[in-house]
This record gives sequence, C-alpha cells and structure tokens, in this order.
Amino acid sequence: GGSACCLCPYFLRPAPPNAAASDELQDEAAEGGAGAGGAAGGAAAEDAAALNLNMCSALAHVVADTMRTLTVMGCALLVAFCGYDAEHTDAMGSLLVCCIVLAIAAYISFEATAELHAHRRR
Repeated sequence: GGSACCLCPYFLRPAPPNAAASDELQDEAAEGGAGAGGAAGGAAAEDAAALNLNMCSALAHVVADTMRTLTVMGCALLVAFCGYDAEHTDAMGSLLVCCIVLAIAAYISFEATAELHAHRRR
C-alpha cells in the first residue's frame, strides 16, 4: 500500500488519507460548502493513490527509454574504441536494461496488487 515507487520523487508519493480529506474539506469551505465527510475523503485518497501509481509507471517507462539510449551509446563506444563485437555488446546491453525494467515492473505490479487488496477490504 501506502508507499510509492522507489523511482518516484517525494512529491509523487501519495498523501495520507487524512491530508486528502482535509484538503477537500478546505476546498469546500472556501466554496461555501458544508464539508464532505469520510467517504469523499477516502475516494480522494484512492484517486491520489491511483494517480501516483500511474505516474510511477510513466516514470518507469521514461527511465527505461533513457537507460536503453544510454546503453546503446555505451555499446557503440565499446565497439568503436575497444573493438568489442557489436552484436554481443548490444545483446548484453539489452539484457541489462531488460532485467532492470522487469524489476521495476514487478515492483509496480506488487504496488498495484496491494492497492487492489486495500480497495477490496474497504
């Protein structure tokens, strides 16, 4: 549950449920409303957690693309200046990126499953 992807900066981490509810109550008070209650605050926290998980997934995608670009450039330098075999070097770079992406995807899947279980308990 409550943790965010290790790749996400602090501002993408989910807000505590009480903070989301109090923000919503403050917004309604500013609009002249009477207040939402616990259900609306919980829904806001769920939406924030889902958005956070989506942001972590998007960040993981950008990190994967950047890593692949950097490994291609590194492999090109190894081939050009050190005489390594291009096919094997590229394959090793791809496997390295693949392992890291799989680890990130497994973590995001774990977080999504934890969120699903938490949602079912409510």
